[in-house]
Amino acid sequence: MNGRTALVTGAGKGIGRAVALRLAGMGFQVAVNYRSSEKAALEVCDIIAAGGGTAFPARGDVSDPEGVKQVFSLVAERAGPVSVLVNNAGSMIAERTESVDGIEMTFATNVVGPFLLTELLADLLAASAPSRIINVSSGGMYTAKLDLADPQTERGTYDPPAVYARTKRAEVVLTEEWARRLGPRGIVVHAMHPGWADTPGVETSLPRFHQLTKPLLRNAE
Repeated sequence: MNGRTALVTGAGKGIGRAVALRLAGMGFQVAVNYRSSEKAALEVCDIIAAGGGTAFPARGDVSDPEGVKQVFSLVAERAGPVSVLVNNAGSMIAERTESVDGIEMTFATNVVGPFLLTELLADLLAASAPSRIINVSSGGMYTAKLDLADPQTERGTYDPPAVYARTKRAEVVLTEEWARRLGPRGIVVHAMHPGWADTPGVETSLPRFHQLTKPLLRNAE
């Protein structure tokens, strides 16, 4: 993996941080994407550098198209071809909130942002073929169906876990379509569920569930 570049979104904490550190240990140069926690992202880069690896911060909010374009520009300028893209950044918003472009925030972060980033990076991924895209989904997607008539939950009750689950279902549907379209270019596309993990995202978005399961998660480590 030496000389190859991997981009991990939401890599300043939680699952993204763990993925970034593991990929660096495999020899990748890691682009550490983060939205606002610059200190956390720089800490990841410092850990990687201390271990003899290479990494660089790639700031940009994936819920904002301009932020996605910023990430793409930083990676293209710094690294060129990309061998691995991990669409990990995600959110579960407690109340219906819209992004800077007026898109429901969970949908903007979990679906629209990864879609745009993947489209922008397609040529760089193809240039490094064989390459891979890994979309971090959730087992919650098994409980949800897509509502094509109301993808941004503009009608009815806003239930955060249900909205999150629908966006994760959408990620899996996109994975299947990307696999079909990008496979001929040497890009393999996967979706995966990491299992329940004691992450800041779970603690913030599902506090009651986090308190109930934290002892189990700790015992499983």
